[in-house]
Amino acid sequence: MAAELLTQLSGNLKHYYIIELSAELAQRQRTWLDQQLNPELSAKVIHLIVLPDTFDGIILGNEVLDAMPIERIHYQAGTFHQVGVSIENQQFIQTFKPLSSQTLIQASEAYMPTIEGYTSEIHPAQYAFIATLSQKLARGAMIWIDYGFDAQQYYHPQRNDGTLIGHYRHHTIHDPFFHIGLTDLTAHVNFTDIAQAATDAKLDFIGYTTQANFLLNLGITDLLAAAGDVGSAAYLREAAAVQKLLNQHEMGELFKVIAFGKNIDIDWQGFQFGDISHKL
Repeated sequence: MAAELLTQLSGNLKHYYIIELSAELAQRQRTWLDQQLNPELSAKVIHLIVLPDTFDGIILGNEVLDAMPIERIHYQAGTFHQVGVSIENQQFIQTFKPLSSQTLIQASEAYMPTIEGYTSEIHPAQYAFIATLSQKLARGAMIWIDYGFDAQQYYHPQRNDGTLIGHYRHHTIHDPFFHIGLTDLTAHVNFTDIAQAATDAKLDFIGYTTQANFLLNLGITDLLAAAGDVGSAAYLREAAAVQKLLNQHEMGELFKVIAFGKNIDIDWQGFQFGDISHKL
């Protein structure tokens, strides 16, 4: 994504900052970008390990929020419980204890249905992250692209085991203790909570829509038409990629785009049609 953005917006970008805590991953990213970009563009990429004190520009997060830690909450016997981890017979097991944090209690009461045995996730780390970025953003915008739901969908009574899931070698894993450290654990984003965090921090709410609507508004079909003659190998490759991005059974509906602004006035074409902010 960085390589594509730098290539397409080369004349408009002064710097492209990547926040990366892992020195190894930062080096791999640097090597990849050096291979994809000319030296002038590659020099615009600056790796950081901490957020700057203030920021003037665009913050873009693609599948960032879903990777953040969550709190697993379980409703039992009239009380919300925090799901934790313990060891029994040299094996990790899940444990439950009544919530003591007022923040978690309030969030659980606000979002989760009081159904016996209902389990789902609360996202205090995501809320805090958005709040912190909002304070540091002096002028510009935030655009978040991720898979998730509005709160009503997220905490639907039938979704009674939440969205926590693992991925290992392209396989879906439901046991969070499977190959610990090698399995990628993730949970969907509660976009209602993200919108609340940003507006609580005085950001302007711009829009919320599906990835399909966002890309269609930005003219992805025009780009496809320019890919080559219909029926050519180049066109068919691009058409398959576009299909995956737009199809409601692929990424088109599950992935959402949400944006916020601060001290800017621009034409947000991506939310021109199909905005679903009313669901938040």
